[in-house]
Amino acid sequence: MFACFLTFRWALTPFCWILLGVFVVGFMQQGLAQPLPFEARNPDNNLQRLVRWDMLNLSVDQRQKLDSLDKDWKDTYVQVYPQIIRDREELRHLINQPNSDDNRIMLLQNRIHQNEERLRNEATQTFLSKRKLLRPDQMGRFRQMMIQD
Repeated sequence: MFACFLTFRWALTPFCWILLGVFVVGFMQQGLAQPLPFEARNPDNNLQRLVRWDMLNLSVDQRQKLDSLDKDWKDTYVQVYPQIIRDREELRHLINQPNSDDNRIMLLQNRIHQNEERLRNEATQTFLSKRKLLRPDQMGRFRQMMIQD
């Protein structure tokens, strides 16, 4: 069956083109259909799970600032992640359409990538902002938590 790919002809047979097309579309759908793992949906989680903020004896003011940072992150996530899902659905639909607009497909793929990158950057910035809230004595415990993993 795969012998057609091993031929040394310059032109592929129609069967090979069909087989190649099915393979490429199947591969793209498999990659696009998968939801982001939790760590990617909440990139802050990779760093966040290492730190038990409640074990750092935070002051009331620190706790409020931490909660505010968490709220801002969640607001961003709730705004951006549904757009990623919608764009993936549209992309999946367009890829299955034989006459779909290539430019639209590229636009959607780029927008998905940019939004995922935005979430990763926001999550990292949130984590770094939380870290800046710590006093020197809390930083020692924080470092220990980071090393333990």
